[in-house]
Amino acid sequence: MALHIADYKVIRYEDGRWADFRLPDDERRDTWEAFLFAMPSHAVVAETAVLSYMLDPVPFGGEVDIEYDIRINDERIARHRIESTMLRSLTALVKGDLLLAQPAIEDPPPNNRIEFRMIQRHSNGGYLRVFNAVLWFQRSVAAP
Repeated sequence: MALHIADYKVIRYEDGRWADFRLPDDERRDTWEAFLFAMPSHAVVAETAVLSYMLDPVPFGGEVDIEYDIRINDERIARHRIESTMLRSLTALVKGDLLLAQPAIEDPPPNNRIEFRMIQRHSNGGYLRVFNAVLWFQRSVAAP
């Protein structure tokens, strides 16, 4: 019999650095940031997972008003409009079976995609700094 316990996956760039980016990034002229990752073979992808992340709205000229969404494997899991400059920690539920399982092999290739996308900038400036993104999920372990 198997038991389910909590586990997590830190969302990282391909070079291993933790995700830390701006929405929008005016220097790169990007309005989105995407990451590829593989779930461990013992992940229970049929159960709901939770994405947690930090969001720091940075104003230009005293204001920030940005709407953004988050997608996993092309399905929207969250959409928010941020109109204040308060640092916050947010979570989004990831419904069961949205994440793709991996075969039980060493170092599987990434087959899941998470995307943070700016939908609209309602103010004349500012950006959202997104960092410390962690995906919490359940995994199977053998019962003692």
